[in-house]
Amino acid sequence: MKIVSTIFFLALLSSTLIGCASKDKDRRMLSERAKYEKEMEGLDMSLNVKRKAARVSKVWVFPHDLPTGDYFLGSWVMLKYGAESWDVEQYNNGGK
Repeated sequence: MKIVSTIFFLALLSSTLIGCASKDKDRRMLSERAKYEKEMEGLDMSLNVKRKAARVSKVWVFPHDLPTGDYFLGSWVMLKYGAESWDVEQYNNGGK
């Protein structure tokens, strides 16, 4: 039974790998009809993206008694006090 399950697993794995590795080149018919490549030839699609990271601090909360009577052992807490931002300039399409 172990040999049968191993052979079945290998067959399943190989069929998955072969199926994912092959790509039919004739399947681009819709892209050719839409003429995406011809429309995009004259455009400069470079972007200038600037990312500003969020401001984060690591804070130690000291051990203390809670108002409920429980004892808190203390822990590190990550505080996010500034938002992350992305600045993206517009596309430069060659003056069109």
